[in-house]
Amino acid sequence: MLAESQLVQITRSDKLAENEFHALFPTLNKLKSQNLRESQVPIENLPIKRAGNIITPSATPIPDCLTCGACCSYLLCVAVKPTDPTDNSYFWKITNENKLGEIVVDQFMRRDSETIDCVALDGEVGGTISCRIYEERPQVCREFEAGSDKCHALRRAYGIEPPLSDERVLEANFRLGLLNAHINLAEKLLYAKIIAHPETEELVIIAVMEDGSREAIHIYNPQIESWVQAEFAGLTLIEAFNLIKLRSKRRE
Repeated sequence: MLAESQLVQITRSDKLAENEFHALFPTLNKLKSQNLRESQVPIENLPIKRAGNIITPSATPIPDCLTCGACCSYLLCVAVKPTDPTDNSYFWKITNENKLGEIVVDQFMRRDSETIDCVALDGEVGGTISCRIYEERPQVCREFEAGSDKCHALRRAYGIEPPLSDERVLEANFRLGLLNAHINLAEKLLYAKIIAHPETEELVIIAVMEDGSREAIHIYNPQIESWVQAEFAGLTLIEAFNLIKLRSKRRE
């Protein structure tokens, strides 16, 4: 663990050796995570585009970035490309030594030594907040969309949004499990089977694939939702997920 004086010195520097940069992150991660809520779903691999959402209902309102700042606070490793217009006083130049001498091998946004937030962030996360370099922010920041699955997960981690219900956590992890297992979402279902959840009074829709594999794709309360197995016959996995999302949108 770095001493506070070391951390202040490093975060105020405009240049770091590559090995020093990598050694810094366990400390930053520990400092950042100690005040956050425990994540209900794995955050790192969640989509950063709304079009890629798999756990956020399509009718969910898009958050206001000026009263949030969760992504700017949480995402520690924000790369700055040579083509980005970002002022170089805001980022670390990551260097390495070789036979040609010291060379710059990477660039990343610096962190504030007290908050561990992005050094360009003004204000308090969850309150009034702004970015000092918004018009010149890195491409990585431009690609992150408000309203994406990762956006909402980070807002929950900071307590800006309420946590997911137990039902939605189970469903989210089912869906993420499909993606993390690298299952082909274009694959067609052979048929679907509806079974009782082993621990609750809910029902589970099981997709039975052509190779015989089975994947849980949705859990629901039969007093709120109504499904029949034939609705999923011949659909691909992604079509099945879209049907579930459409039905959820109509209920809202």
